[in-house]
Amino acid sequence: MTEKMNFNGRWVLVTGASSGLGKEMACQLARAHQANLILVARRASRLLELKTRLEQDHGIQCRVVQADLANPQDVDRVFQESIQQSDVYAVILNAGVTHFGHHRDLAWQDFETMLATNVTSVVRLVNLFVPYLLGKNQGGGLLLVASLAGLLPVPFQAAYSGTKGFVTQFGQSLQQELKD
Repeated sequence: MTEKMNFNGRWVLVTGASSGLGKEMACQLARAHQANLILVARRASRLLELKTRLEQDHGIQCRVVQADLANPQDVDRVFQESIQQSDVYAVILNAGVTHFGHHRDLAWQDFETMLATNVTSVVRLVNLFVPYLLGKNQGGGLLLVASLAGLLPVPFQAAYSGTKGFVTQFGQSLQQELKD
């Protein structure tokens, strides 16, 4: 049986926190679990707005890291800033981008951005945070956010489906490797 995680007063990093699922997970962690949050996304103004609201409404602490996870230097900086300023307990890798439409209309540069954001940044952050979290020996964990698009083909989101299929398989494999 897996022990329930206790987020109260602990630091949780959430990528893609400025909108959508990432923002909602941050709100739930603050409201229901009193977690302190490291909010990561490209849009600093949205992150600062969320930080202010969560701190006022829930009495938690938030840190903001503006970063574009398609940029490898930003990915490494997210890790460094997070562990230098906080004792990170959990990491939610949620940031992602997509393309709606025919795959043939997806510009190569946009595909590379999607691959860097949805796949490469996830693997890099896993590679950085797994040894960190294991070294802390405090429990905690990683959550890789995939999608049903990673299990079923989604026409007009072919590349996105492929990236989320990778995240799904990668995450399930890691779960087996790290289960003990």
